[in-house]
Amino acid sequence: MAALTGRRTFIANGRKTTFVPTGGMRFRGRGARRYLENPKLWAGPPAQASRLFVGLNVGDDPVWDIRDVIEIVGAERMQQSGDPSASFVAQKGIFKHAGGGVVEEDSVQVIIFNLDDSITPEQFTGQMVDLASRLAHTLQQELVIVEMQLGGRAVETIGVGP
Repeated sequence: MAALTGRRTFIANGRKTTFVPTGGMRFRGRGARRYLENPKLWAGPPAQASRLFVGLNVGDDPVWDIRDVIEIVGAERMQQSGDPSASFVAQKGIFKHAGGGVVEEDSVQVIIFNLDDSITPEQFTGQMVDLASRLAHTLQQELVIVEMQLGGRAVETIGVGP
């Protein structure tokens, strides 16, 4: 790790303080050695990914929870690719029904990366649409939104029904 260089001035407890580093950085405590090693396991071109947005109400009533989404995604991804890897973010959302009603509900964002070179981008998109359809059907949702990404940038947004 490179040594810090240069004078730093900041305010501490209402007093102007100056710090001039000398020597290299030293790390202490649990995890310090691992931090210093900074193991880079792999790198590659930007990866294709998908974000799915799933509501947990049926109509105005809260029915499902994040655990239900995890179970469905895990089972479906095992069938599709043999790899259930996904991240889940619990969140709140506001949704306007086709009939015009608005509901505030708990929702889940599912993030899945396509890191398998044997799955083409077209196949991965198809898998995500199939997964969204299964989620919509099983959780009785009017719509699941799928955002396809490449390197973290949205390239296509797909609305999927049951």
